[in-house]
Amino acid sequence: MKAGPNWPSFEHLRVRHAEQLAGILPGHYGALKVKARRYVILRREDWDLMRADVQAVQDLAAALDLLTLAATAAAKHQDEVTLRMLSGASGLCLPVVEQFLERQRP
Repeated sequence: MKAGPNWPSFEHLRVRHAEQLAGILPGHYGALKVKARRYVILRREDWDLMRADVQAVQDLAAALDLLTLAATAAAKHQDEVTLRMLSGASGLCLPVVEQFLERQRP
């Protein structure tokens, strides 16, 4: 995300607001200052992409946690069931990792 328009007060945004908001280009954000607070304004498409990125990172973290737990269990208990659990966990994690890496490509 790159910085876009900046409004020092709500009054500056209020005047011709449709034109002002249209100045927020895809991949950019607008900044609005109201008293001591700052607000960020995003296009809906950028918000949706950002939320999808957050979900992908959360899914990746959960998959890696599962794989770490399975690997730890397999290191302590090297029986057939635990090794099958590790194999199954890695099989479940692989698509999540692939999806995450796919989202990172330009």
